[in-house]
Amino acid sequence: MTGLVMVSYDVRSLFTNVPLQRTIDICRDRMYRSESITPPTIPEDVLRKLISLCVCNNTFVFDGKVYEQIDGVAMGSSLGPVLANIWMAHLEEQHLLVEHSVPQPLHYRRYADDTFCLFKTLEDAYSFLEFINSVDPSTQFDIEIESEQKLPFLDTVVSRVNGQQYPVISTYVKPTDKGLFYNFASFIPSKYKGNLVGTLTYRAYKIASNYNIFNVDMQRIREKFRKNGFQTSFVDNCIGTVLNRLRIPKPPPTATVLKREVLLPLPFLGPISYIIKRRLETLVHKFHPTVQLKILSLNEF
Repeated sequence: MTGLVMVSYDVRSLFTNVPLQRTIDICRDRMYRSESITPPTIPEDVLRKLISLCVCNNTFVFDGKVYEQIDGVAMGSSLGPVLANIWMAHLEEQHLLVEHSVPQPLHYRRYADDTFCLFKTLEDAYSFLEFINSVDPSTQFDIEIESEQKLPFLDTVVSRVNGQQYPVISTYVKPTDKGLFYNFASFIPSKYKGNLVGTLTYRAYKIASNYNIFNVDMQRIREKFRKNGFQTSFVDNCIGTVLNRLRIPKPPPTATVLKREVLLPLPFLGPISYIIKRRLETLVHKFHPTVQLKILSLNEF
């Protein structure tokens, strides 16, 4: 990466700017007129009506008034990410990455509406930005340039180190981050507290490109938990559990009899809840071994 420039491009409000009718037509063409795909058995016009029924004519309420969304996918729609990705893939295949009259990125990787690129010069990056913003008025991009050889991208920070061929990746922390979690004395099940420690540990472990960076990230995480009243021994035990699970290979699965899962919601009453949970699980295991009892506190709903 020596001598290259890191930039990221972000689509402005991608979901609400996806051209729905054109994207639906792209889906139809790929499914019914592609040589590498067997067409669905459902008639093409029926499929179009079904997709339109799911994603078009969305209504929402703002300031006491009902509005209809005339284009774009609704935030929270299950088909939203799928259609947005189809539209972006279409732009890449038909326009963005096939136009040789403008400088093309040496490295191009996209996730949803965020794209990481490497260019020879900063001028090439701006020329590519001008080009991609001219392709379609509904899809406009903003650019972010590396600063001090670092570039935030999604939940990571990509850093260039002089003399190294590959970048160094660490966990990204927003400048507005205050390090606030729920306090350890909060009246919630202890597994919630353990899951919070485990989640942040797993995230740092998967993101860090080496153990030195992982250790730095974990020191920062431990300090945050200390400020929120978490006991050091509790945090270390949770971290150790996650790391052992990641480092020790899982044994091959063995054939077992499928159990019927039964969910039992109960209010969380503090330590007494753990006693009740153990006793109920013991009784069910003893008298109904084919039942898998899962007790949920009301906080989980």
